[in-house]
Amino acid sequence: MRRAAALATVAALALAGCGGESHQDLRTWMSEQGKGARGKLDQLPPIVILRLRNMTALDGSGLGALEDLHDELYATGRTLILCGVREQPAAVMRQAGFHEHIGDENFCPNIEAALRRAAEIQRLRAA
Repeated sequence: MRRAAALATVAALALAGCGGESHQDLRTWMSEQGKGARGKLDQLPPIVILRLRNMTALDGSGLGALEDLHDELYATGRTLILCGVREQPAAVMRQAGFHEHIGDENFCPNIEAALRRAAEIQRLRAA
């Protein structure tokens, strides 16, 4: 029940089936949903969780798309949490300093940890 309540207040976006062309899938999503929906960002909840458990590879183009997504969400007062990031994408993100950009605390090993982080953010904002 607690998890269901948390899911009702947090958008979880899954990139399913991302393989070596993960940057293409992310760019497509950004074009169709993200950038194409700039005027609709206010319809997103204040915390967005991006589940990357199926993304096996990331390059500079894909990282740029993630940075764009984070920046657009941040500009509207929203927080991006990443969860389930695999070894290769995590290494690319670390090498580029993306952890500092988004905040180490917003990288979670799984959806349960991401939901806990989202609840923590909600508590801090309510205080």
